[in-house]
This record gives sequence, structure tokens and C-alpha cells, in this order.
Amino acid sequence: DITESIRYESEMEMKKVTDVLFHSLQLQPSPLLIQTNDELTSYMSSNQIQNYLFDCDGVLYRGNDSLPSASLAIQSLLNSGKQVYFVTNNAASTRMELKQKLERVLQLPMDLLKEEMMIGSAHVASRYLRSCLLKESKN
Repeated sequence: DITESIRYESEMEMKKVTDVLFHSLQLQPSPLLIQTNDELTSYMSSNQIQNYLFDCDGVLYRGNDSLPSASLAIQSLLNSGKQVYFVTNNAASTRMELKQKLERVLQLPMDLLKEEMMIGSAHVASRYLRSCLLKESKN
């Protein structure tokens, strides 16, 4: 089943990333609770993490309503040179539609986000299938 295969490969890749991250930074995998904007700003500017992934629905917005401080967090990260990516399992939207929704709901400047920053399940599935077809055509 293709869904199970994608899920398994995603879990294996995430385990690799987690192992490298915790080993290279000598971190203990423990939850981080940030409760205020000041704590968030301090954490973002003082850590070694350069790449951030945000789930969209329920994390940055619910429906058409922005969640508190979501826009500030995204803008702060991008303005400090961090790499930010937006992930969603909503296959109904294209990458461009997701970008436009984030700009609208979070009231972000039009030139701040790029389509390449959007990682949707439909896009990932199409890339996976394309790679499978390319492998198959070589055999």
C-alpha cells in the first residue's frame, strides 16, 4: 500500500534527522514549553537551530483565524535569517494556495514567503511517485 510505504519512509527519515540533531547538539529529547513572546524571542535568537517546520492548521491558524503570536513568530524567524517551512497534510491546496492563505490569515508581507517553503502532502506524494516511476523506468 502506497500510503503505508510513504508513512514508513517518513518515520525512518524523521528518526535519522532526530538522531543526528540530538547527537550533534548533545541534546536530551525533552519537550520545550514556551509561554510568552519574550521567551520565544529569546529562544529563537539564542539557539543553534537554523531550520523550523510549522504544521499549519491548528498551529498557525484555525480555519481563517490566526493563532496568537503566529505571525510575530514567523516574521521574527525569517527576519533573523532562519529557514522556515510550512507543512500540511491537507492535499486540497496547492503550494501557492497555501502560501496565499498564510499571507492572508497571518497578515504577512507578500514577499516574505516563497512557494518553496510550502510542503504539502499532495506535493510530497507526487515527488515520491515520480521517483518511483523513474526508478521503475530504469529497470
